[in-house]
Amino acid sequence: PIGVRASLAVNLNLGDISQACDSHCSTFGPSQHFRCLEEFYAARGVTGVDFRVEVLLGVSIPFVGTVGKWFKVLGFDFAEDDNSREIAKNKAGVTIEYIGPSPWRQICGRAFSGVNCEPYAGDQDNRANDDCRYCGDDFSIWRADPNNPRSLCIRRDDYNGGWGMNLEIACPVDNNNLKVIVPIGSSSVNTKCAMPDEPVQCRADGGNQGVRLGFDTNSDSYSVYQDGHRWCARRTDYGGGWGQNLQLECDPTGGSFGFQVANIHMGSSGANMKCLLITDEMRCDAHTADSAYRTNDDCRHCGDSFYVSVDNPWGYVCARRTDYHGGWGLNLWFNCNSIQSNVRIRREVHIGSSSSNTRCVWGGSSNIICASYAGNSGYRRNNDPWGDSFEITTSGGNVCARRTDYHGGW
Repeated sequence: PIGVRASLAVNLNLGDISQACDSHCSTFGPSQHFRCLEEFYAARGVTGVDFRVEVLLGVSIPFVGTVGKWFKVLGFDFAEDDNSREIAKNKAGVTIEYIGPSPWRQICGRAFSGVNCEPYAGDQDNRANDDCRYCGDDFSIWRADPNNPRSLCIRRDDYNGGWGMNLEIACPVDNNNLKVIVPIGSSSVNTKCAMPDEPVQCRADGGNQGVRLGFDTNSDSYSVYQDGHRWCARRTDYGGGWGQNLQLECDPTGGSFGFQVANIHMGSSGANMKCLLITDEMRCDAHTADSAYRTNDDCRHCGDSFYVSVDNPWGYVCARRTDYHGGWGLNLWFNCNSIQSNVRIRREVHIGSSSSNTRCVWGGSSNIICASYAGNSGYRRNNDPWGDSFEITTSGGNVCARRTDYHGGW
């Protein structure tokens, strides 16, 4: 090496844009205020550091100089994420609503936030999307239902047809008289249900285009109905499931359920039944883990069915597979009702293996008590398929396990 050089390039973003820029942008309406701020923040750049050390490998020739090539031997670079859009959105006091492309000249739907949009928020200088920035598409925007801040219609005015851009509009937030969102999601089966956090009333056509949340142009149609505390969507134009993230907008009916909705993670199981000791007092529907009702989406179409029960007074929530005598591989989640929180303290006790028929360990507390069957298949914490059965007893903080299906150890 006949030469070494080091370089350091730094761009420091030390704070907000100037007050003059902010004052200039605030003279516009909400949608153009956002666009103006976003452009200033983007031009400001992000904090970044680029450091490198290079060596020159070559020869020194008289009257010519050094001939060779620089090789980087050490380098480090860092740049923060570009947050211009989020900063501009928060400072302008708007939310960005995604409309997307449309084959139709006019489309109506429900925004995910309550909004109060300007009628020209989709025009060239005001819309929030960067694709087709210089296209001359003009739009009219209005609230179809004056009493619903999520209700929104968009119509193209410069052409008697749809548009190809991923239209986004920046609108001030309006959270007055918001209805309740019931998140159904996608489904690989024909029916799927969800439990809202409060009592609601949903429209029978609440899953159809123009009524469901969003502005997609999918022709999927649904029948929405109530099943206990849940609301269910059944696809009616096709015998299978659907890919879209179906969200229903429903009217709150007032009051409360008298319980909290709890999402229980049962997971997979090597045995036909698996139980979890829950610290809350729970109530579960027997079918809550079946394909239309469970909250995990993996293997929804597999046909696994379960019987869910609550083992009182100990507080075990148990799922037993009913369509097959063995266990299951899906990562099972389901909703139950938490009637009262923290009615018991759960402690895990590791007994381990044993060469004798009985083994005792310290349980961690002198007043610990256990169900006599806590070591049996489905109840014990190790997720195995074996049929070993035990009697569990406690005395003075000691927890003892005695194997009952065999005279030896385990």
